[in-house]
Amino acid sequence: MPMNNEKVRRNTKLKKTLSHAVSVLLGLAMVAVPVQSVSAEDSEADTGRQTIRVAFPTQEGMSFFGHSGKVTGYNYDYLEKISEYTGWEMEYVPYGSVDGNEAVGTAISDLQEGKVDLLGPLLKNKATEEMFDFPEKSYGTVYTTLCALSAGGIRENNIYNVDVLRVGLWQKAETRNEEVLTYLKSENMPYEVIYYETSAEQLEALNNSSVDVISSVSLSPVANSRIVAQFAPRPYYFATTNGNTELIRKLDETIALIDLVDPNLQDTLYNTYFRVANEAFRLTEVRSPL
Repeated sequence: MPMNNEKVRRNTKLKKTLSHAVSVLLGLAMVAVPVQSVSAEDSEADTGRQTIRVAFPTQEGMSFFGHSGKVTGYNYDYLEKISEYTGWEMEYVPYGSVDGNEAVGTAISDLQEGKVDLLGPLLKNKATEEMFDFPEKSYGTVYTTLCALSAGGIRENNIYNVDVLRVGLWQKAETRNEEVLTYLKSENMPYEVIYYETSAEQLEALNNSSVDVISSVSLSPVANSRIVAQFAPRPYYFATTNGNTELIRKLDETIALIDLVDPNLQDTLYNTYFRVANEAFRLTEVRSPL
């Protein structure tokens, strides 16, 4: 019985971490796709290169395994750039589940136990820094956003002219909601806030014009919408298992070098996988409460 109680406590702590600490991962859709992977030992023996095992939950725009096994996305492109400088052999370890939160939870547990070497994108805060080691350098920025219907009249250049902006917020997204309210107040915008119990209800309110805009994050595009405001930037990072200091040192050096040699890489990848595709992706239930 004590062991069962301890397991419940661990699961509860993990759920809280998923809800409050790793919001970027939870902001994106995940699907199960079978992929044939090669063990780190076999790969390193064949190539003579250090193999880095990357936890790869499938996320729209960030990391995706195609049906043919082809890997694409912001994470993939950035990690392949890292491998050019380090000589690392990247082994992408897929995590698939009907429940996206379960897939993320498994990836987090595997990183803590050292079964994989890298996971991202993660936000760096007190909770996550107790769980993992992080580099100093981030590899991207996520924003809180306000999204309006693409077919509607609200644009980036006229949102300030709306008499009373009706804003739909997901009640569970406490941190994000605070950022939205802070933004609206700082811009002296007249507004009315309507809270919804689920993200699906929030989206439906936008589609039926019950609200003018809804909140989201820049890495979680909303179908048939356009971003009309973005704010509250937060950097996101790769993380590794506690004590993996040599990997972190090399990762920091490499990201700093990439920033120097190709300072526009992060913007280029964001535009490729998120900004250009913003109107094409479908909003899913697997979204961050932050």
